[in-house]
Amino acid sequence: MKPGDRLASLRRRIDRLDRRIIPLLARRHGLILEVGRVKRCAGMPVEDPRREGEIGLRIARAGFGDGAKRYIGAVYRAIFESSKDAEREE
Repeated sequence: MKPGDRLASLRRRIDRLDRRIIPLLARRHGLILEVGRVKRCAGMPVEDPRREGEIGLRIARAGFGDGAKRYIGAVYRAIFESSKDAEREE
């Protein structure tokens, strides 16, 4: 298989995964907005380092290789920041 064909094939596989991931992220966003409302009503801060640590530990224990763990950890750090922004803006 030529490199261009292989690249196109890999990108199609990524696109198929993205079609599954994107709706899940949208659902997660809706839940984050609800979390923000609950926190505001309870007078709780947006920041929750304990919760972030729990998720980080779950990633570390997931059984993936170091490269995948770093990748997933970076994605979740971005999700955490975006989620906190969404909670503040709601």
